[in-house]
Amino acid sequence: MQSRTAAPAQYHGAAKAAAFACCIHALVWSFAPPIYFGNLHSDTVEVLSWATHWDWGYFKHPPLIVWLFRLLLGAPGSRMVNLLILSQASVLLSAALIWRTVRIYASPRAALTAVVIYLASPPATYFATQVNHNSIVIPFGIAICCFGLRFFEEKQSSDALLLGIAAGLALLTKYQAAFFLMTLATIAAVIPGYRWVWRDVRGYGAALLALTIFAPHVWWDYEHNWRTLAYASSDRPLRTLADFAAGLNELLDGLLMCAVGPALAWLVLGRPHPQRAEGLPFRIGLLLAATPIAIMIGLGFLSGQVLRQGWLIPLFPASAIGLALMFRAEREGVAPRAIAWRAIFVSCCNAAAFAVFLFFRAWSGHAVTAYSLDSAELTESIQNVWRKQNNGPVLCLQMPNRSYALGTMLHLDPPPLVFDLPMPPHGEADLSPCRPTGGLIIVPEGEPVNAVLQAVGLRHERVSAANYPRIGNNIWTFELYFVSAER
Repeated sequence: MQSRTAAPAQYHGAAKAAAFACCIHALVWSFAPPIYFGNLHSDTVEVLSWATHWDWGYFKHPPLIVWLFRLLLGAPGSRMVNLLILSQASVLLSAALIWRTVRIYASPRAALTAVVIYLASPPATYFATQVNHNSIVIPFGIAICCFGLRFFEEKQSSDALLLGIAAGLALLTKYQAAFFLMTLATIAAVIPGYRWVWRDVRGYGAALLALTIFAPHVWWDYEHNWRTLAYASSDRPLRTLADFAAGLNELLDGLLMCAVGPALAWLVLGRPHPQRAEGLPFRIGLLLAATPIAIMIGLGFLSGQVLRQGWLIPLFPASAIGLALMFRAEREGVAPRAIAWRAIFVSCCNAAAFAVFLFFRAWSGHAVTAYSLDSAELTESIQNVWRKQNNGPVLCLQMPNRSYALGTMLHLDPPPLVFDLPMPPHGEADLSPCRPTGGLIIVPEGEPVNAVLQAVGLRHERVSAANYPRIGNNIWTFELYFVSAER
């Protein structure tokens, strides 16, 4: 294979170019967004709200990303910046694994092509700011492909061991990681030269190791009535033709999103004329590019769920590897160093374009809450209200809509426990989660639940927050209700 042959002299700088582009990309996307972000995506702050305690599982997902967030809660500096650094560390690890996977079969230039496609794509840019299970599972999924394919090629026990570890950690991050394992099994079944793995005990040992790592979460889920599995399999049930059409529309949007990376990479690489590869590299590339997406579509419909655009995010890096293996994007005169600088320019343009998009939405009166709500201002207002009547920090929050007020988790120290505010059919609010310590209920203005809480007689005050930065006239207003501690 190519990984065991000397690269042409003109490509010796490809690895350095890829590393340089990745590091600058990570710096840009770690520190540029906080300049124009006032908040983080609701998925991110929701995970942050779970990170107040250690567990083997949480409401919607397996625990690994929550453990990482838990470690960051005590880290110095801005939580927003720290979370974005974590996301870009994931991007760097993914890029390194993409490089190593391509090098099993192809030249450093092909590996550089795959890395450029990935860096230019939404999963490494816009969607990387959504620090959630979709973004953090990517390096583990690519590690499954990398160590699995190396095991198939080189038959080293160390690769089987790394495959088992990667698979176990991937499943502890998101169940969708199973798509990568299914892809690996498909490759082992389809490629004649790899079918030996079905007769080798080391492959089954890797599977046993992965299950051992994953088993504590399975036991936790069993003890909690399969809470996370039920959510994963029935979050958006497919009931009508309109649901089916919505799923197809989201799939199309996701595929168009995935086309952004290759299109920008084509420009970065100097508008080459791609030529189809030959033999095994092409077949591996085709299987990596198509199989995970085909499995996602098939299992999505078979399980009766509406397809989601976000489901494609963890799968796209495999497509970047596949495209680089399927097609040679060679062109004389474009040195690796020039490609690196062009890739950095595209990263900066993507960051600037995201800022322009958010500023335009705010200016037009349709600010994006997930990024433009000034969560620091909201947190300060909440703390000022709390301190009028209470000593010490806010220890408990309840809210009916987590997509708004959870941004306070980026600033409250120590972070409070957060609970949903369920509203039973008879209309009585369950305040018991915050009764032991006392706390606050945060409800957006205009929500019907406000009338219910006011009827109970809870003392309340109104707070508001504007956009960050101060563009447009959007004001988010909230009602704060005080829950007294039990004595």
